[in-house]
Amino acid sequence: MEQLKQHYEKAILGLAMLALVYVA
Repeated sequence: MEQLKQHYEKAILGLAMLALVYVA
């Protein structure tokens, strides 16, 4: 369960970065 949470957080971070790059 802990591993899944870490993976989820990484995915969210990746999406946020992608959104920032897309908007910039």
